[in-house]
Amino acid sequence: ASVVAMGSYEREFRRPTYLTLIEAKRTEVTVQAPEPTSILGLLAFGGLLSLTCRSKRRTS
Repeated sequence: ASVVAMGSYEREFRRPTYLTLIEAKRTEVTVQAPEPTSILGLLAFGGLLSLTCRSKRRTS
């Protein structure tokens, strides 16, 4: 990726003035990667869900 920024700033001074130009660079990167699914986690969640549904049916 590349970025090109162009602009201008204008100001008039009444008396002689010294100016200092300072360049500031800031780079920030955010990376997102898909997380792998865990078969064991999905099986455990499914087991807990089925136990919950069964216990609700018995109490009804």
